Amino acid sequence: MVVFLHDYGSYSGEVAQVLPHFLSRGLAVVSYDVRGHGRSSGIHGLLPSLSALGEDLQLVLDMVATLDVSRYSAHVGANRPNTMEPPPLFLFGNGLGGLQALFYAATLGQDSDLKGIVVQSPLLSLDQPYAHYERSSVGLFGNILGFLFPAWP
Repeated sequence: MVVFLHDYGSYSGEVAQVLPHFLSRGLAVVSYDVRGHGRSSGIHGLLPSLSALGEDLQLVLDMVATLDVSRYSAHVGANRPNTMEPPPLFLFGNGLGGLQALFYAATLGQDSDLKGIVVQSPLLSLDQPYAHYERSSVGLFGNILGFLFPAWP
């Protein structure tokens, strides 16, 4: 079982890029929209704390743990023994989702059934890639707008 965590400014449909890879290997995939993204509630683009994202992920993992895995076991067939044990659980995070996966694993996930994480270009720093905007008129204008309208979509 793979829980896919999308990038900032994206949505759960981002999983379509890697879905064939997982499904061809008999892995079930779950994805959801992070608060403020896709069809989730909240102001679009406005993120809560990493702790809140971790708590949201824990709710999803709790829901995944209640799924009926009998169909999953039958689908995989020879790859997994016919058992009622839940399938191994992995997190796959892209960008912001990578940061979310790493944060979860280091904090809330230490006592979980998580078997591993895969991160793709995890959002570990905004320092370098966007530094040139701060020195431009775009950066100044963005800072003014951000100050005047912090929750503007």
